[in-house]
Amino acid sequence: FLMAIRRVYDAIPKIIWKHYHPGKGDGWGSITTMIKKMVEKPEIAKVPQPFGDVVKVSWDRVGRDLRDYRDCMIHYVPLTNGLETCWLERYNGLWGVSVKLPAPGSKSRKLFDFENGPEALHYCHNVAIETVELCENLKNQIKLGTI
Repeated sequence: FLMAIRRVYDAIPKIIWKHYHPGKGDGWGSITTMIKKMVEKPEIAKVPQPFGDVVKVSWDRVGRDLRDYRDCMIHYVPLTNGLETCWLERYNGLWGVSVKLPAPGSKSRKLFDFENGPEALHYCHNVAIETVELCENLKNQIKLGTI
């Protein structure tokens, strides 16, 4: 799921470039490059406002950690040392299961911090909501919405 959602963030610079810079090369290589250009040279980036701000806020709120989780899943799985993958806890007299993600940023399985990382289902739900809102904003751009 996280890798698929990460692809949404990868696609946005390509879509924006195609529609606001038609026929002018390959465009930005990443969303971080697009955001950097929007901040440094907005007149050249030509990312329509307020969509540019929406992308930047979304990237800051969700995208960066999403990138870190994607890198973690690809390069450092399994996520645990084999001793624990989920936690059983009692909630109002019923058993519940939590699957924790490590706090993003560590590049070593030995240093993964599951105690301070998010619960996977809750995190993925929030990422999905953020991504749907971002895509709806993209779809509502005047030039994109008329194609």
